[in-house]
Amino acid sequence: MIEHYPTFVSVIGWILLAGGALISVAPFQFLIKGQSALGEDGVLHYFLAFCASLNVVWGLMLIVAASDPVFVERLALPNAVGFALLSLWRIPLCRHPDVIEKLGKAPMAEVVVFALVAAVFAAVGVMV
Repeated sequence: MIEHYPTFVSVIGWILLAGGALISVAPFQFLIKGQSALGEDGVLHYFLAFCASLNVVWGLMLIVAASDPVFVERLALPNAVGFALLSLWRIPLCRHPDVIEKLGKAPMAEVVVFALVAAVFAAVGVMV
C-alpha cells in the first residue's frame, strides 16, 4: 500500500482542489450578483467561501506533499483525523430533514467515502 500512497495523496489533493474551486462558484456569484443558485443567504455563502478556501489549501498541501517521501508520510495521521471528522460530522447531519430535502443521499455517501479515505491515511500513518 505504501508504494501507491503518494499517488493516492496526490489524487485526493486534486479532488480537494477541484472541490474547493467548485464550492467557490456560489460565493463568487453571490459577491457579484447578491445571490446565487443557493439563494440570498449571506451566512451560507460566507461559510461556503470558508470551506472552499480550506479545501484549496488542503488540496495544494497534499499535492506538494506527494512529491516528498518524508513529508507525505508525516501528513498521514493529521489527514486521517481530518477525513474522520468530515465523516463523523455527516453521520448525524445527513439524517436531518433539511439536508435530505436539499442534498438527497449525497451526504450519506460522503460518510462512507470520507471514512474510507480516513482509514487509508490511518493505515499508512500506523505503518510508518
